[in-house]
Amino acid sequence: MALKVAWSSPYGVSLPEAYVRVFELLVNQTTITAQLEFYADEAARRAGDKIPLVRAPLEVPYSQDTPGGVLAYVYGRLKTVPGFEKAADC
Repeated sequence: MALKVAWSSPYGVSLPEAYVRVFELLVNQTTITAQLEFYADEAARRAGDKIPLVRAPLEVPYSQDTPGGVLAYVYGRLKTVPGFEKAADC
């Protein structure tokens, strides 16, 4: 599970098909903290020897109502973050 989105890095690099994936989750009673990895595109991620361009945390409120599971919930919440509204599942 991952997202594809047009994204600009904090360093000024624009990526028209950035590949963003959750690689770690920390869940407690009130929040879920997801660690995100950003790659130039899906091919860069699949190459296996590429490190992500950026790693960044995303914190969302914990919810017991996660019918698709915690990971799907986090991706759904990520799509509500400004700049990720047009992200596509991949």
